[in-house]
Amino acid sequence: MKYSKKYISTLFFTLALVSTQLGAQNFKNTQQKVQLEDGDTFVFIGNSITHQCAYTQYVEDFFYTRYPDKKLSIVNAGVSGDFAGDVLKRLEEDVLKHQPKYASILIGMNDGEYARWNDTIFNTYKRDMLELTQKLVNAQVKPLLLTPTIFDTHQALLGENWVDKEKIPNMHYDAVLAYFGAWCLEQANLRGYGYADLHGYLTHYTREARKKDADFTFIPDAVHPEYDGQLIMAVALLEGMGVDTMVSEIEVVKKEGLWNYASKNGILSNEKSEALEFDFKANALPWVVPADAQYAYNLTNADSRLGLEIIRVVGLEYGNYHVIIDNITVGTYSHMDLAKGVELQNNPRTPQYRQALAVAELNKKRNEEVIEKIRDEWLLRKGLANPELMEEEEEEEDLSGDPEHQRYLRLREIGYERYVQDKFSKVIQELETKSKIMVDAIYEINQPKTLHYSVVRADK
Repeated sequence: MKYSKKYISTLFFTLALVSTQLGAQNFKNTQQKVQLEDGDTFVFIGNSITHQCAYTQYVEDFFYTRYPDKKLSIVNAGVSGDFAGDVLKRLEEDVLKHQPKYASILIGMNDGEYARWNDTIFNTYKRDMLELTQKLVNAQVKPLLLTPTIFDTHQALLGENWVDKEKIPNMHYDAVLAYFGAWCLEQANLRGYGYADLHGYLTHYTREARKKDADFTFIPDAVHPEYDGQLIMAVALLEGMGVDTMVSEIEVVKKEGLWNYASKNGILSNEKSEALEFDFKANALPWVVPADAQYAYNLTNADSRLGLEIIRVVGLEYGNYHVIIDNITVGTYSHMDLAKGVELQNNPRTPQYRQALAVAELNKKRNEEVIEKIRDEWLLRKGLANPELMEEEEEEEDLSGDPEHQRYLRLREIGYERYVQDKFSKVIQELETKSKIMVDAIYEINQPKTLHYSVVRADK
């Protein structure tokens, strides 16, 4: 049977239309930006690297200072040693009870079982991750898939790890984790999830640092990034979330002998047209992190990439000028520097920097004194539910002088069921209440203030 050209053309058009419609039904747009509004909750799901309460803390600092008008609930749900399957067991109580709008998932370091590539191991990881993300979606939670962080083979070859260093050369464990990460990217693309490449960022900046020091590492034990490594993870996650990168911008231009003012992300007031003097209240504070992460903060140019705070003055006469904020000279700059724009976000002399640092220091205290204890209690619960795990740890090291281990032994006597019924919820509730009080205090000190600016000629 012969078909006319018109029939064939119509058939192909119809098939193309059906294909397009099916594609629209099966695939979603890539998530471009995390949209958190006042009252929303964000949860970090993870293992020991999340349990460390470091990259999570730096991301919290960012949100507390960039969006001070939005009261957010940010929850750490990391438990040391967890596989994706372990997260599934605690998902309802530890994650979904908070009714999050978004949840990031940093799982995989343990799932590879510190072994060479193995199809069975990967298929278990894949199965559990698919179930985990689907359960989140079913609960109206938007997942963000984070690649596993790096296994620092350099450190492992030095024996700075629990894996037998004789096995390291042929294990290629970092390549296993990279494959897990590539699968996360594939799933994020197919399903429209959020995504951040922590593995790629850590690999890149480790290579950058080793151009000057061949033995440099962000990860002394090959697995757990220390503070600087965790800051790099935070940068990767924030950029993957598509956060707003501008703190504020002030521009003053001289026209026909008078100063004209404009600003972004803030409110100008009391501007003087004949002198460089004005008040300004920004909508945000700069992103400031504690001193223990400053090396990576500078290495990644995190301040400029994720928190530009600029003052620009065009039309000054040749010379140098003081920038003064609330009667404090925060810097002296040439007329050319001011015309290009001076960045203030990493200037410790500004009132707004000191205010943001106070936020970071209080949040660090909150994480060390409260959040880590919440995560430790979840780890204790896992140990009581699986005593064989603790027995392995007891065989590997002497825990006789550890007060937390002594508490574990006492609780083991009363049994897992009684512990969960009589003690666990009470401890968690008390700690969460303390955390809320400290978050309320953060929201009292993170509110931007109206500051008085002036630019005056420096003495010759």
